[in-house]
Amino acid sequence: MVFRPDGPVKLNLPKKAEIVTLACGRLLVKLDEDWAPSEDNRFTAGSMISYDLDEWKQDPLRAKASLVFQPGPRQALSEFNRHKEVFNSDDP
Repeated sequence: MVFRPDGPVKLNLPKKAEIVTLACGRLLVKLDEDWAPSEDNRFTAGSMISYDLDEWKQDPLRAKASLVFQPGPRQALSEFNRHKEVFNSDDP
């Protein structure tokens, strides 16, 4: 939920998602469950998605998510360094 001057807005995100950070004008979100915000836009658990911050500020419910990282069958997002704005994945 985001609190705006016109009242609280429940975000269009799955329950198992974490807003990680802001980087380069993008809002980064880690998904801990599969999520399909629309029929043509699906993301798997373990993915990192992002939103254009300006678009998201205008209308967080209609902003379109973009894929940043999607783990392969033997990968997982294991670390996210907020200070350097990079992420690493482990490939066991």
